[in-house]
Amino acid sequence: SLPMLALGMQYVSNYIVSVIAVISPNTIEDYADLMERAGLSTGTLSIPLVLAVVVLGPIAEELALRGVSLGYASRALPFWAANLLQAGLFGLMHLNLVQGLYAFALGLVLGYVYHKCGNIIIPCILHMLYNGISTFVGDHLFFGEEKPIFFAFILFLSLCVSYGALMLTAWSLKGKKTA
Repeated sequence: SLPMLALGMQYVSNYIVSVIAVISPNTIEDYADLMERAGLSTGTLSIPLVLAVVVLGPIAEELALRGVSLGYASRALPFWAANLLQAGLFGLMHLNLVQGLYAFALGLVLGYVYHKCGNIIIPCILHMLYNGISTFVGDHLFFGEEKPIFFAFILFLSLCVSYGALMLTAWSLKGKKTA
């Protein structure tokens, strides 16, 4: 269920980007330039960059945000508030509006998964899968931009897949909480 959830969240993130593109095309152009300058365009990937983006980055971010931030915030706040806080920090740490918005959405899901399992390894794997999909196949996913009905259908389907995979993940982790 984690690969399905990662793929569903990738679609949700891309739809967030699509909405931003309609509202503020200049913001998307700046974001595309930023990604290209960072070496994250498909033709310029290197092994150190892939290791940083797909392996080391997710591990560090999960330890800091879900492990430490969510862990400490949950001691003082109800889970929903602590999860909003850590997801907000996750969005802010990306330092740009586009990534910040979809990182916030992803952070909510990662925080929920961590809350359900109590084991930082599971959100690390989910985060790695998400970044791997984005890095290697994100440009090849079909979003139905050509026709509004396809766009709406795929958006609805991606939300259903994400929700279903999230519930399946939570169900499969039920009773396995280690923290």
